[in-house]
Amino acid sequence: MFIVQFAKDFTVEDFARLDDKTNGWREVLPRRSQGNAVLLQPGSSRVSFDEEKVISLSFEALKRDGSIELGLRFEESRILFIVGNYTHWEEIWPQVSEHLGKAISLIPEENEIVSFASEYADLFRAKGEYEEFEADKILRRGSKYIPDHIFDRKENFHFHTGFFNTHSDPADYRILTRINADLRDNENEKSRDLSIILFHQVMPINKPSEEEIKLPKEIVYRGLKNFSFLHDVDKEVLREIVNDQMANDIGLMQ
Repeated sequence: MFIVQFAKDFTVEDFARLDDKTNGWREVLPRRSQGNAVLLQPGSSRVSFDEEKVISLSFEALKRDGSIELGLRFEESRILFIVGNYTHWEEIWPQVSEHLGKAISLIPEENEIVSFASEYADLFRAKGEYEEFEADKILRRGSKYIPDHIFDRKENFHFHTGFFNTHSDPADYRILTRINADLRDNENEKSRDLSIILFHQVMPINKPSEEEIKLPKEIVYRGLKNFSFLHDVDKEVLREIVNDQMANDIGLMQ
């Protein structure tokens, strides 16, 4: 998932313009759907929708099972591009950058970008007998991102952590990284699946002395290149989580 966050929520006029200027992606993302404002009637529990007020807009291509293959969403103050298939950066980035670039260009310049973020989901299936699962067959023992106790367990586990890193090139900003890992039963395969979700966000440095916090213009001007930078960050973090054999098997060392 690729996310661009703006300072202000999109207006009704913004959604109308986004809906009108869709020729660039409607052939690839044919299913259109919109969300409308919810109205609560005072003195009753009745709920209705204001069809005149659009609060979200989506364009999607679906798989045969109904799940999302590709999706472009506009909601509140965010643009999201979703990739539902397992893929590689080189295969999908040209398409993502094309549609995301067009979408960003339709937002008025006075609505400033405040962050760029990406989220990656990796799935690892354990080999061997269910009862013989060993975490270090996938994960790196001694990693600073993984609690030591999971390597001594045969049962399922979960761990979550996050941190900021500060950068100063070409201007001061920081990157938030969140790591979320789950080992769960896979009933169909009689095995277990380890999912690792990595989230990375380019954002301003929060200084309490400043009333208005903005992403430096040098980072905003870097535009979609921020996602290439976050992709490199993701590979570095994942390399610290999985062991050398697994990193080699999935081509992470390339």
